[in-house]
Amino acid sequence: MPIDFIRFPELVQKKILDLLECYDLYNFSETSKWSRSLSIRPAKRHKGQMEVKFSKKKYLELTYSSSSHPHEDLKISLELKDSKFEDLEKYLSVRHSTLFANVTISLFYSCSAPFDSAFLTLNPLLKLAQLGYSMEKCSMCGVKNNEAIVRTLTAFRKEKDVQMSFRPTKDFKNFDFVTPFSGSLENEQLQIDYTKWVSVWHIFNVFNKCRFVYLGGHFPLSDVFEILKNWKAESSIRSLELKFQAWSNEEFAAKMVEMNAAPVQEAPERRKGYTSSSWMLNYLRVVQLPFPLDNP
Repeated sequence: MPIDFIRFPELVQKKILDLLECYDLYNFSETSKWSRSLSIRPAKRHKGQMEVKFSKKKYLELTYSSSSHPHEDLKISLELKDSKFEDLEKYLSVRHSTLFANVTISLFYSCSAPFDSAFLTLNPLLKLAQLGYSMEKCSMCGVKNNEAIVRTLTAFRKEKDVQMSFRPTKDFKNFDFVTPFSGSLENEQLQIDYTKWVSVWHIFNVFNKCRFVYLGGHFPLSDVFEILKNWKAESSIRSLELKFQAWSNEEFAAKMVEMNAAPVQEAPERRKGYTSSSWMLNYLRVVQLPFPLDNP
């Protein structure tokens, strides 16, 4: 015989609400002001991430994982219909409603399909970000597309942690990687694995408001020294990591002394007959340059 929820003792009510999956808890909270007030406390127990995958089969797999709740991962598959995934926004907005203040979105987006159609799946996520829902981490990988690189970075310009593994095309030098960036990115951490398209201009004008920047490709030694010579004090970067293939460690050290620059942490490797040094500049504002730090 069914028993009205209100008839249970208070401790039993709390235990039941603590065990509800977040979607069920949300539905309960919408039934009345009383249920909403009861839902606030158990909702604080939910902390998790939403993983979104896009495949050649043209369906989205949403996996909600909770790090603080006894329920197993909740998996939902949404089929692509009429160039959109029905109910995607409903599932995401419910699970990241204002009721779940401790829930953030971590987006792991793997796309092997043409980027124009795949990017449609991101629109509801972008809308949630615009409404103030936190994007804790965005990890993007897949297609070889220059536009994908620009649109992804500009779309997630303020997210806390962005990792991007889109490769540029072979003719990337014919693509405009400057004009689309109308301002600086503001990520706490920015990782770009394929960096053939990245120039010193991007470091000074696009990445300058990020705090920790990792660039996976190799840079010409001339770019390395240009960065050191022209670093600006107003940059927010605290750690910049990149690689170069060039001189021996001794020659590089001599050039640093010539520039009156502070020592740089090195990790030499021997690869295919040449020396490759992976180096990191920590707290770039304290590097001693031959010009004032705020020089243009």
